[in-house]
Amino acid sequence: INLLGNAVKFTDAGGVAGLVAATGAVRNPGAFAAEHSVGAIVPFVERVFPGARLVPVIVSSKVLRADIEALAGWIATLPDDAFVVFSVDFRIT
Repeated sequence: INLLGNAVKFTDAGGVAGLVAATGAVRNPGAFAAEHSVGAIVPFVERVFPGARLVPVIVSSKVLRADIEALAGWIATLPDDAFVVFSVDFRIT
């Protein structure tokens, strides 16, 4: 998973690999080309939390409950100092 601009240097490759292994998520770097919500948050995270590492995730509006439960299970395994941020777009396309 990659983001455009500076965000790529903040991507946690190990975290992405862990997410894929735990949930069956699919890597789709092209999905971030037209995506703006994660990209809009990155400068603020960089400013407030220097050195933070990101695992950017896009969730489809057509996501299955089982996939959300798998994602929640993976989030539950994160270290206590992990900071989880969601930017949600409820538009159905």
